Amino acid sequence: MEELEIDRLFESIKELSRSIQKYLQSDELPNVKKELIKKIASSITHKKIFESTKEDFNHIKRKNLAKDEEMFLRDYVLDNNPIIGVIEHTINQIISFKDINFLEFIDEHINHSKSQYQIISSLQLYNDLAEFAHSGIDEKHFPSPEKFKKKVAELQKFSSTIIVLDKFPKHPSQAIREFFLGACFDYPSEIVNKTIDSTKAVFKSEYKKMPQITKARQEELNPYNGDERQMLVQKLHQSEDSFFNLLLDRYRSENENKKTIFKAIADGLKPDS
Repeated sequence: MEELEIDRLFESIKELSRSIQKYLQSDELPNVKKELIKKIASSITHKKIFESTKEDFNHIKRKNLAKDEEMFLRDYVLDNNPIIGVIEHTINQIISFKDINFLEFIDEHINHSKSQYQIISSLQLYNDLAEFAHSGIDEKHFPSPEKFKKKVAELQKFSSTIIVLDKFPKHPSQAIREFFLGACFDYPSEIVNKTIDSTKAVFKSEYKKMPQITKARQEELNPYNGDERQMLVQKLHQSEDSFFNLLLDRYRSENENKKTIFKAIADGLKPDS
């Protein structure tokens, strides 16, 4: 990493620190929110941020891009550092989170060395189960997304207006499986059952262990030899690569537009022959 890039990264870290201090000094935030923000901040080190940035740079390097395209992506990573972005997003989630009782419960179970992942995974589980609870779908008669989309396609025949689907909620057992797979807590079932009680999302009496995999998920795992962890990791890498490719497409399109404009200007300035 070049010296100028290191300086830019340090500036982003300083800006994040200033934002965190502002939240911690706020009289409007409940103490439990301040405690969780402190724990996230203390779990993030300069070393982690720099290592993550280097990994992104190596990923970009392996794409064998033109020099200007590689520099464009490197600049984007520096200006929109993934770890800093995740921290900022999680802090905003904590600030806007309304269930104080749930936050207090999570705060009591936080392990300092894993606090970032524990807070993020707990909020994700809560949001997944709350989304399901508000969908009005019965857990025992959960339709597959494919069948649901097929039904919408049938209904579309009778409507001149395009029917737009809201986000299809994740099956609660799948959300819980992903939480267990994260292995962030020593006793994940305690967190799961508290989340169920808080969101009223599912109606089983208690989750003492990871729930059985759904049929839809089993089919999804076929290309990954049935390894759910491997699938989640690969999907994360694929998502990152797709995002970089989307940025590149936009960059290339803008460059083409600029060339067209410059050519038009140049042609307009040419004297008549």
